[in-house]
Amino acid sequence: MDQKTESSSGGKPLFMRDLIPEAQEILGGTVRSLRETLMSGVINWGFEVIKHLAIFNGAGLAGATAIAQASGSSAGAHAIALQSAHLFVVGLAIALITMVTIYFTGIGYLRYFIDRSTAMLLNTLPITGINPPTVFWVSVGVNWCLAAASIVTFFAGALKIIAVA
Repeated sequence: MDQKTESSSGGKPLFMRDLIPEAQEILGGTVRSLRETLMSGVINWGFEVIKHLAIFNGAGLAGATAIAQASGSSAGAHAIALQSAHLFVVGLAIALITMVTIYFTGIGYLRYFIDRSTAMLLNTLPITGINPPTVFWVSVGVNWCLAAASIVTFFAGALKIIAVA
């Protein structure tokens, strides 16, 4: 196994059956509650992040195109406003990619957690077997980097608009 599955008390893996009945009941209830929380959290977190990234970049895009239209004959202001509009479009595209990666990361981990926790509750997997795998943490890092990239493009576009205004 690639994960540490031994108990700290003697080198033997710790299974649910090794716990006293009260602890089994508490741990089982906690795991079931965590499943429900993870499911709603996975869906809500991804949509909330994307909603805000899309709103910010969409508002920036609207502002940039309005400034480009209002700049009239000023070719320099028009060009800068269009450059910022391009940045906001890139920010929107990154937000969409982020939504997809958050969805797949969340659903993938949720499936992993349900499979592993069921095995743990059925005493076929040690308690420590439900720890998240390394690939999960890498995926979370990728999600945060993508969200940060969308935020950075928003600020880059906003700074260009400020230069025009």
